[in-house]
Amino acid sequence: MSKKLYLYEDVEIVSGRYHPGGGLVIITSGNPQAAYVRYLDLVQDTAEYPRSARPNLPAPTRSIEVPDAEPDCIAAFPDSGCC
Repeated sequence: MSKKLYLYEDVEIVSGRYHPGGGLVIITSGNPQAAYVRYLDLVQDTAEYPRSARPNLPAPTRSIEVPDAEPDCIAAFPDSGCC
C-alpha cells in the first residue's frame, strides 16, 4: 500500500488552545480521518470533547504520494490567534 501526505490548511481543531484551529500535515497509508481522531485523543480531554462531538477533517488542500519508508506522522500548525 502506498503512503500519502495530506495537507490541510484550515482545520477546526488542531490543539487544545484558546484558538484551536490551524493546519495539519498527515502522512499515512491508512485513513487520514482515523489518524486525526487518534491525534485529538492526545491533545484534547476526551471527557470534555468526546469523539462524537469532534468535527471531521475537511477535504485536503493537497495530497501527495510519498515513499513507503516514510514514517506515519502528524505535524500540527496551530493558529497563533490574536495574542
